[in-house]
Amino acid sequence: MLVLAYFKHWKIVNLVCFFGTLIFYGSWLGVNVLTRHKDPYLAHFIFASCFYAVFFIMNIINSFREEKKSGVFEIIILVSNTFFYYLAGMLILQRVSSYDLQGIFTACMAVFHLAASYLLFRNKKVDNVFAYLMIGFALSFISLFAPVQLHGNFITAFWAAEVALLFLDVTSIEH
Repeated sequence: MLVLAYFKHWKIVNLVCFFGTLIFYGSWLGVNVLTRHKDPYLAHFIFASCFYAVFFIMNIINSFREEKKSGVFEIIILVSNTFFYYLAGMLILQRVSSYDLQGIFTACMAVFHLAASYLLFRNKKVDNVFAYLMIGFALSFISLFAPVQLHGNFITAFWAAEVALLFLDVTSIEH
């Protein structure tokens, strides 16, 4: 369906594929991950990652091919794709083990979006809205890392360090 939508320029098919897959996978994930205790969580996570990658790349390729401003539908798909992938990843990783893998997942999402924003800024054919959106995602995931990974007083220490870094950055810009 996505290949057909790409070659025929049918954006509605992209939307139907995305939301149809999202509803199908979300209901399947809800039944399998939330109600069962022994399940192939790695397979769930791999499928969620592939789902995320397909629709992420689809939006970037369509923007690259058309060389025009991003539409509302592309931004909605990109934002909801990232949100639901992060939600699915957090649910799956909560069930995997007693280790705190959710913070590592959050940090990986931040690194991925920083790298994507760098690549999008280097490419002049892609709309900068996507690049700015990737930076926003990266900053959001960096800010989420502390409360997800750390507990108790460590969260306060992390936030204090982040504020100090931001304050130092702002004061260096003013001079």
